[in-house]
Amino acid sequence: MSDRVTLRIVEPGPQTTVQDLGRPGHLRSGIPPSGPVDRAAFILANRLVGNSDDAAGLECAFTGPRFEVDGPTAIAVTGADVPVTVNRQPAPGWTTILLVGGDVVRIGLARAGVRAYVAVAGGLDVPPVLGSRATYLRGRLGGIGGRELRAGDRLPVLPAALPRPRAVRPEAVPDLAGEATIRVVLGPQADRFTAEGIAAFLAGPYEMLPQSDRMGARLRGRGSRTRAGTTSSRTARRLAASRSPATASRSSCSSTGSRPAATRRSRPCARSTSDESPR
Repeated sequence: MSDRVTLRIVEPGPQTTVQDLGRPGHLRSGIPPSGPVDRAAFILANRLVGNSDDAAGLECAFTGPRFEVDGPTAIAVTGADVPVTVNRQPAPGWTTILLVGGDVVRIGLARAGVRAYVAVAGGLDVPPVLGSRATYLRGRLGGIGGRELRAGDRLPVLPAALPRPRAVRPEAVPDLAGEATIRVVLGPQADRFTAEGIAAFLAGPYEMLPQSDRMGARLRGRGSRTRAGTTSSRTARRLAASRSPATASRSSCSSTGSRPAATRRSRPCARSTSDESPR
């Protein structure tokens, strides 16, 4: 494609943002890396349209956007199990979708999973901030003015040739049905909990609560008993951490920075397993 293609956002969805692989190296200044929550799905979407892994695309929570393209291009939708239509006709996920000018794409309500990804051949051309186009909502950095997409936004696309259509093998598409298993590494405060409390923390099922956001997931499950005379406190978090107050069973698993979404649904989340590290 020699001409510049633009995406016009008709309906943005509850929380759709521009993301790339993030801006590492700024935590000392209080700026998290941002980037996609599901990094693998994001990278696969880019590869399906012939992009580099770090090309900017869209991340959508629960329901994606409806948008129109004004020229020939290609997209791919990965991540959560979402219905995709082009001009109201069903289109497959996890594969290259070729579009022409005037085509309208809609990403529907997720049937399983939370976040879907839309890659566009060439990548979205929004101004980089600190070396990244990723949106950090709390800091109002990156993307389109550091905010979620709105109806009427126009997203320019970097020039690129139309890719050869390809698809992810069915056996390589994640199975999002049922419960997931989360790997747990016990932290420096593990000695504040009884053996029974740690066993309860690792053994029970958890439900993700509506208070979850891109910064972390709040989970509801069985209580974890602490030793007498100890309290739980927050500690500095890098990529992930879990906090379990003595008064309630909550877990805050930190990932990338953003403010809470407008809507959230509770869903079965995980059974955890322990991979205890040396202290």
